[in-house]
Amino acid sequence: MLESVVAIDLPVEIIHLIQNVTVFQAASRSEKQRTEWFLICSSSNSLVNWNNREFIDNRLNNIEFAALAARAYTALFELSKQGIPYCVPSSVIAVSSLATKLMSSLPHNSLLPGLAKDPDFLKGLADLSQLKPSDVHGHASGRGKPVIRWLIRKLAEEFCYSFAREPTVSIIGDLVRLGWPTVADRSIRNTFTSELSLQALETARIRRDNDNKSKTIAHQVISGLPSTSKGIAVNQSSVEPIAFKSMSDELILELIEEQAKTLNNESIKLRLISFIKAMQYEEQEYLDDGN
Repeated sequence: MLESVVAIDLPVEIIHLIQNVTVFQAASRSEKQRTEWFLICSSSNSLVNWNNREFIDNRLNNIEFAALAARAYTALFELSKQGIPYCVPSSVIAVSSLATKLMSSLPHNSLLPGLAKDPDFLKGLADLSQLKPSDVHGHASGRGKPVIRWLIRKLAEEFCYSFAREPTVSIIGDLVRLGWPTVADRSIRNTFTSELSLQALETARIRRDNDNKSKTIAHQVISGLPSTSKGIAVNQSSVEPIAFKSMSDELILELIEEQAKTLNNESIKLRLISFIKAMQYEEQEYLDDGN
């Protein structure tokens, strides 16, 4: 994480946040409320105002608020310089020019190799040839502080994912100022536009949809599990439902994970295993809390 502080030119003030975030994420659910990160996030005036307006259970709301902020800052700490999307106008012009020249010098489509024959490739090349500097959003320009703009977008996406509604400028501002204390709301507002807010809501919706698909697949895997115990082969011709009531939740999740690894669709497999890992983490937190 410290490498990123240097690589993407993060302010020195942000270094102390790394330890706070790490401690918060490692703590059990009951212990999270006693961490410095939780106390910092939950004391935000903008969050208090938002809670009062939305009439949501403050205790649960504050934990999730601190968690989403921790996810965004963790992603920032792990960010590389290549991970910050920005493009200067001169690069846009150069790319457009190169695409135009390539299109004009391409041989007949039938003579192109492999995927170069794909109509989508030629369409993409045509789109690149029409690219203009004005097509690049302001948040992706190399001016100002690209890292702060990246964090604003990430915070917005995480907030929308957690609460399925958009944050206020004040909320984003308070969270950004944990790392950059002097950033004004006006600067936040210049990046956190209505367009970015809608994009964050859509990104969060797709992310939740993928989570729900993984949950559905998990239920399907559970219902199709053969009667077996860990490490024992099963005669598939005599499959019977597992007696789940006699197993611990941990063992059931391990069995589901083993079944998930046999899926042919790589994308579904990875999403499902990721979901199962999250369930295992929550189960461990539940046990750590003495339940």
